[in-house]
Amino acid sequence: MHNIPAGPIFLKDYGFTEEKFMWTSHSQHKLDRLRELLTTYPGLKFVFVGDSGQKDPEIYHEIATEQPERVRAVFIRDVTEPARDAEVHTLAREVEEAGAPMVLAETSAEAAERAAELDLIREEHVEEVRRDRRREQRESEEPSGFWQRVLGA
Repeated sequence: MHNIPAGPIFLKDYGFTEEKFMWTSHSQHKLDRLRELLTTYPGLKFVFVGDSGQKDPEIYHEIATEQPERVRAVFIRDVTEPARDAEVHTLAREVEEAGAPMVLAETSAEAAERAAELDLIREEHVEEVRRDRRREQRESEEPSGFWQRVLGA
C-alpha cells in the first residue's frame, strides 16, 4: 500500500545455516543484511529505526556514513546510560555531518515531531502519536484490574 517491498526481511541472525557453521556477531549480521537491502533496492532511500541500548547507533552510523545519499533519516530511541550518552551523540553528529539526520528521541512524540519536520509523516499523525502516548500514560497510572480488586477500588 505504501510501496513497501513485499516479503520478510530478517535483520536478526537466529543461528546456523547450510552456508555457515558459526554465528556472525549481531552487528555484523545486521550490517550485512542492510547492505543487501541497499543493493536489492537501489532506487529506495531508507529510514532506520532502533534504540541506543545496544549497537543500533553504530550500525546505522556505518551505513549512513558509507552511503548518506541512501539514508533519509535515522531514528534512535535514546535509552542510554550517561556513560554511553556522549558516544551516541558523537555518532549522531557524524551521521548529520555525512548528510543524513540522526534523531535521538526519548519519546515517540519527539520522534514523530521530528519525522513531520523531515516530511516523513503528516502533522495530523503527530497528534495521533501524542494522543496514544497520553492514553498509555493514563493506563499505566491506573491500577490494574487485579490491584483494583485487591485494594477494593
